[in-house]
Amino acid sequence: MSFDDRYYTLSVFRQKPMMNAADWACKYRYMPSTSTMFSFDMSPYFEEPTRYMSDIAETACVIIKCVSQAGKTEALLNVLGWICEYDRANTMLVFDTLKSGIKLCRNRIRPYLRDTCGINNPNNARNKDPDKSNSVFDIGLGRGANLTIASSKS
Repeated sequence: MSFDDRYYTLSVFRQKPMMNAADWACKYRYMPSTSTMFSFDMSPYFEEPTRYMSDIAETACVIIKCVSQAGKTEALLNVLGWICEYDRANTMLVFDTLKSGIKLCRNRIRPYLRDTCGINNPNNARNKDPDKSNSVFDIGLGRGANLTIASSKS
C-alpha cells in the first residue's frame, strides 16, 4: 500500500469541516427541481436567519415573520439538513395544527430527507403518537434521533 492509498483511505473517514446551515446549504444541498445547487440569490434575506438557526450555542429562538411563499420552508429544510449532517439530535417543529404539520412532512420534509440526507428507511418514517393525544407525529432520523411534528392545537 503506497502513501497515496493510505492518505485516501484516511480521508474517506475524515469528518466534513464544521460550518453553519447557510454555508452547508450552499455547498451540499442539491435542488432536483432546478438541477442546480442551492443558492440564496433568490432570497438573500433568509441567509441570516438560516445562519442563526444553526448557532445553537448563542441562539434560543428564531422567529421569521414574512409573507407566504417567500422561502420560509427552504430555510427550515436547510437547517434540517444541517442537523442531519452535524448535530443529529431530537428536534421538534410546532405547527398551528397537526394536519398542516403532517401535510408539510409528507410533501416536503420526507422527500427532502430521502433525496438530500439519504434517510429512506420505511421503519424510520413512522406515525407514532406515544400518548395518544393526536398532536404528535415522529420521523426517525437515525442514530436514535427523531424529528417530532407537533401542534399547538389538538
